[in-house]
Amino acid sequence: MLAVAVPRLEFDAGAPAAVFGLLWTSFALLVVAANLYALLGMDEETALALARIRRAKRAAWERRLEQAVVRRGARS
Repeated sequence: MLAVAVPRLEFDAGAPAAVFGLLWTSFALLVVAANLYALLGMDEETALALARIRRAKRAAWERRLEQAVVRRGARS
């Protein structure tokens, strides 16, 4: 993706095009770095902590959803 797109981006054409090129390249590099970190750099403790956070967020989302359903049922 970067090998094809970066040579075609114009960084010195004008303000909007240069800003787009810089932001797109930054975002693409951020995605690559996150994937490399997930593949190579994440130790087991960090993976478990992230899993706990995901479970907690899912539980909070389910509680909010249940509360909304209960409130909607009480209105009927």
